[in-house]
Amino acid sequence: RLAIIAAERAKQVKVNNVSRIKITTLSGKVFDGDEKSQDRMTRAINIAEITAQTETQWKLADNTTVMVTLGELKEALALAGQEMSRIWLN
Repeated sequence: RLAIIAAERAKQVKVNNVSRIKITTLSGKVFDGDEKSQDRMTRAINIAEITAQTETQWKLADNTTVMVTLGELKEALALAGQEMSRIWLN
């Protein structure tokens, strides 16, 4: 019973840590990297590729709206995914 409670607490800590992921790209922009943000990035990347856009507006972690390149968005998505994996696997 105690092992189950400990495992659930550990899982909740990981969920909380994932919800607070912040990612800084090489250009210095700071993105939210939680799962919902990763889903949004994926959709934005797909749309940009379908419509041949090379940049899009994005709201950064500090709530400022900026233009980001498709490359920056892909970088942010990759970094966020890597950080989420690191959290879940440790």
